[in-house]
Amino acid sequence: MKTLVFTRPSFRWITVGVWLMPLTFAATAVCLLGAFWRELALRIQSRELGALPRTPVGWLWLMTLAFGALSVACSVSPAQSAFGWLGGLGYAITFIVATWTVVTPGRLKQLHKAIFWLAVVMAAFGLGIWASGTYVHWHYSPALEIVLGTEDGRINSVMYHPNLLAGFLVLAMGAGLGLFHQMASRPRKAVIAAGLATIGLCLVLTSSRAGWIGAGVMLALYGTFVDRRWLLVGAGGVAAAVALFPQLVFSRLAALSWDNPAFDKFRVMAWISARDMIAARPLTGWGPGSWEIVYPRFRLAEETRHLPHAHNYYLHVGAEFGLPVVVGLVAIVVLVLYRGVRDTRHTQYRLPVAATVCAVIGYGVMNAFDYTLSEGRNAMAFFLLVGGVEAARRMALADRPPETRQTGRLTAFPGLGEADA
Repeated sequence: MKTLVFTRPSFRWITVGVWLMPLTFAATAVCLLGAFWRELALRIQSRELGALPRTPVGWLWLMTLAFGALSVACSVSPAQSAFGWLGGLGYAITFIVATWTVVTPGRLKQLHKAIFWLAVVMAAFGLGIWASGTYVHWHYSPALEIVLGTEDGRINSVMYHPNLLAGFLVLAMGAGLGLFHQMASRPRKAVIAAGLATIGLCLVLTSSRAGWIGAGVMLALYGTFVDRRWLLVGAGGVAAAVALFPQLVFSRLAALSWDNPAFDKFRVMAWISARDMIAARPLTGWGPGSWEIVYPRFRLAEETRHLPHAHNYYLHVGAEFGLPVVVGLVAIVVLVLYRGVRDTRHTQYRLPVAATVCAVIGYGVMNAFDYTLSEGRNAMAFFLLVGGVEAARRMALADRPPETRQTGRLTAFPGLGEADA
């Protein structure tokens, strides 16, 4: 009860921050930082923190951030790279604050509800803009730019680009799947299903092929390992998309052929250049945020678009931060997901954790073809959900009889904090 009251104000900051995402990710960042510093101060005051992590996930975070700092020190533009490293620190803080404050099943559900229903609202807004044919692009400064609609008729809602919206929708679908199976009554299930359908329709109309792949992977995993009925739902969704928007679907898929004039050869060229950048500096990369400075040296002559990123999150981060940071981030996520599935398998947290894990894996596959995890709102939603998996694991362990579990004190790198079971 003490912990529940202890963390309640901070958790409210998180939910408020989620609903502020459509305005700007900076507002959400302020809320998350406020929750983090409040929880940190209270834990220091109550002497519940240790100086060093005591679990593999904690050490992975520490080493990943350390290699990121090394990348900044070796950067071609250290001052600029320092801000990129702070963005990586924001990943850790988002994860930590979720594990600190999601301490009851109800809060886990509230976190998933906030992300899911926000996505439904964004999808409905995007569909309205798309149906009206609105396109507004107001550019005041690099920090203040408003884009409603797109010139080519794709849906971007309140996001700058349709691909960014698609990434957020994939994550929200995972939260929605978990909520669907937690609802006891048919009317509530019907409401969640309507929200999922709205998100699915909007995802199709973003025309994001990477988003389609991510959603397909998520549904395939969930249908194979959790509930086979969702394989039929996924197949029905694909059939409906083809029936309603055949030209859109087939034109986007046909462009995946190398021989098609619409094939984005420039993206493949960017992958080759990013690979060469990594080969030149595999340990430290060229420094966070250095792509625009270094990429011209490695850009192929045929690549005339001067792409702002590698269209592959792993290659881009490897080129800027170095391979140890990429390996560290992937290892953190994989370890958290694995332990989450293992320790919640026969508990009340099984379905929401399974749905989140499938969504995170689908999103990870999506980022092999895009760079959406670098965007603030996508990154916050991603690490809140991953942190929710770790929080569910902790709650599942706490529900076990004392003789079947081990506990330890929190550390300065929670997630990170309890001893492994």
